[in-house]
Amino acid sequence: MGRNLREDLAICNEAMENSCTECGWTFIAEARTGWPHAIERALDAEMKVAQMERRLRAVESTVERMLDSYGCQDFWDFVMEYESEEVGLDDKV
Repeated sequence: MGRNLREDLAICNEAMENSCTECGWTFIAEARTGWPHAIERALDAEMKVAQMERRLRAVESTVERMLDSYGCQDFWDFVMEYESEEVGLDDKV
């Protein structure tokens, strides 16, 4: 994780706003290492999200069955409503 993707995005945005000759060499140099790095991080993140989704579904199923057996479905409805709130990109886990 040696690159800062926000800085890389700023370089891309600058390249899009200016003519190719103004920042072209910087963009090309950074893109050669930045793109593969960003793609690797994205692929890794997608794999981790898929794993966590599978784990979450397993936990949800188990908890729902347990709460049903104790007659606590109202609590589960509350949990699921809270879970559906949107999360921003800058929110930390």
